[in-house]
Amino acid sequence: MNLKTILEDDKLMITYYDNIIDLPTVIQNSNSFEAEDGCNDDLAMCLVIFAWLVMQDYFKEMSDQDVRKRIYEDQRDQIEADMAPFGFISDGLEGGESFIDENGDRWHMDEYGDQSYMWEFN
Repeated sequence: MNLKTILEDDKLMITYYDNIIDLPTVIQNSNSFEAEDGCNDDLAMCLVIFAWLVMQDYFKEMSDQDVRKRIYEDQRDQIEADMAPFGFISDGLEGGESFIDENGDRWHMDEYGDQSYMWEFN
């Protein structure tokens, strides 16, 4: 699961051709993983061990890199970005902007927005 997460979050880029060929041949067998018959899993298992290692607290202490925290924060940020509103919709029912000047007169802006020549005295 760690290797899958690291690969999907683009934290690890595999460019070595033999690694790319080995990964799809790894299958689950009971409670473990192994290569299909006739295939090797040596390189894929090295990646699995690496993925396990970078998620350990010991790795964080040695390298000052908290991969687990960065992955969690990236996933959290992605979820928040997906939930962010896309904008505000005005239904036109709210009242226009108005204010009272120093003489006690009420000034009201019309529905076309904040343009100084459109202020009307009411």
